[in-house]
Amino acid sequence: AKDFLIERGTDEKFGARPLRRAIEQYLEDALSEAMLRGEYKEKNRVVVSVYYSIRDSKVDTSISALSGGIGGATSPIELTMVGELRRSGINATLEHKMDAATTISLTARHARVESTTLGDTSRLTALEAGARTKLTTRTTAGVAIRHSKQSGSGPDTVSYDENAVFGTVDFKF
Repeated sequence: AKDFLIERGTDEKFGARPLRRAIEQYLEDALSEAMLRGEYKEKNRVVVSVYYSIRDSKVDTSISALSGGIGGATSPIELTMVGELRRSGINATLEHKMDAATTISLTARHARVESTTLGDTSRLTALEAGARTKLTTRTTAGVAIRHSKQSGSGPDTVSYDENAVFGTVDFKF
């Protein structure tokens, strides 16, 4: 879905401006038609976000190298690498309102980060399920579980699997 929207929503000349039209055409219109047919009730909400960005990336680092000095002394060499950092991803959340105060949700995420500076590509996929409830007019509390998996290619990427349980308390002020 992400690749489909990015392919139809980016243009070399206009960048990501056509993305809004692609989201309207392929997501909002289809979801609106499903709501009109009664497939989604007022207690349900679907939130889909797609993003794509390109930005300059600069990495400054210092490494030690043999200088040929007395006793094999080393001296630092300053190294600067310049390139691009490309980020793209999609988040999709389905929320169901249980009652006036409580909502349950299911979120799926997929992201890709590519660094031309380091020659690395990382992919992150996550699935999260949670519940939140309104405690007062200004306070909401929640609990959720998440499974994340990151993998990558390149010398500096990190791969991992994560299972997490976490809680949140939100205060409006």
